[in-house]
Amino acid sequence: MPTLYLVRGLPASGKSTWARALVASRRPGSILRLNRDDLRPSMVDPAYATPVDAVERRISDVEERIARGALGDGVDIVVDAMNLRAGPARRWLALAEECGAGWHVEEVVSDLEECVRRDAARPEVERVGEERLRDLAARFLDPGTGRLPPLAAPPVPPEDRSPCQHGSVAHENEWYYCLKHHRVEPWDGCRSADRLGPYPDKETAEHALEIAKQRTEAADKYDES
Repeated sequence: MPTLYLVRGLPASGKSTWARALVASRRPGSILRLNRDDLRPSMVDPAYATPVDAVERRISDVEERIARGALGDGVDIVVDAMNLRAGPARRWLALAEECGAGWHVEEVVSDLEECVRRDAARPEVERVGEERLRDLAARFLDPGTGRLPPLAAPPVPPEDRSPCQHGSVAHENEWYYCLKHHRVEPWDGCRSADRLGPYPDKETAEHALEIAKQRTEAADKYDES
C-alpha cells in the first residue's frame, strides 16, 4: 500500500530538509516529493511574484493529479509545504484514503527565532520575512506548546473510500472518470494521473465530480465545526 506523507510546519522550520532526507533514504522511483514552489517556476513566467488565484488553482490541480497518479501506481508521495490550515491538510489525507493509500503526518518543529534566523539567511527572493513568520506563528501555533493543533482524520466514510488502483492490480469491472476527456471509461483507458476512480459501476463514475465536490464540502464543514 502506498503512503502519503504530509509535512507541516512554519517556513524555514526544516520541512524540505526532512522531505528530501526521506526521499534520499528510499529506493529511487519509489517515492515522489511534491512541492508547489518547485512546480510554480515551470508553469509561470519568471516575473510572476504576486499570487493570482486562477494560477494558484491550476498549480493545485496539477499537484492533485500528480499525487493521484503516483498513489494509483503504488508510488509514495511526500507533500512538502506549510500545510498550516487544517482544512486543506485534511483534504490531502482524504485524497490518500480515496486512493486506498495510507498517510502519515510529520510536523517539523523548530523554534520561531531559529526560523527567523534561517529565513534571513536565504537569498532575498526566497525570504518569507520576519513579520510574516511571526504572524503565521501567532495564527496557527499553540502559544503554550509552540506546535500546531493535532490534525484529525478526514471525514471520509469507509464505504465511500475507493482505491485508485491502476495497471495490473485493477479489475475489469472498475470504472473511471477521465478529467482530460470529460467522460466515463473502463480500466483500459487514460493514465491514472488524468482520471478519478475507480468506481464500482458506470453510473457512479458519471457522478465522479459531484462526489469529489461533496467530499471537499464535507471536509470544509468538518473544519469549521
